[in-house]
Amino acid sequence: MILLTFLLACTGDTTTDSTADEDPAEHACEQVGVPGTAVTATAEPEGAPAVEPSEDPLTVTLVDDGTGVFSGYISLHADVALDALLFTDTPDIVATLWDGETEVGLAEPGPNEFCPDELPEHWPLALAEGTYTLELGPSATDTLWLMYLSAAGHVAH
Repeated sequence: MILLTFLLACTGDTTTDSTADEDPAEHACEQVGVPGTAVTATAEPEGAPAVEPSEDPLTVTLVDDGTGVFSGYISLHADVALDALLFTDTPDIVATLWDGETEVGLAEPGPNEFCPDELPEHWPLALAEGTYTLELGPSATDTLWLMYLSAAGHVAH
């Protein structure tokens, strides 16, 4: 009888919240304040550090131009065509996105619906396979929190 009860209990629905897809915007809100991986931007597009889409945030250190104004470049890499999202904790920090020599038009940024005060701007990105150069700044701040992740969602935690 105990074995039958155990077998019946094990045949139920095993789907839990921990295996459901979590909205990437909600995940970004959960990660605000987590420093994540440190990345130092470059003063010129050449040699900009490449970042991959990840569920982990980045803290990007910008370059001082000598007058207290900060800016820099990082590269966003996509191994395959990718619908991605880019979140920042600093408004008006993303200047342009480049695919080689061509500027990629960015949609107007909007706040994250789950935490608009903490993440005032995010962009949907439809990227082909390749590497894109992201220009950041000019800004009065020397660091920013940034998250670049797939728009497809991920396993909730």
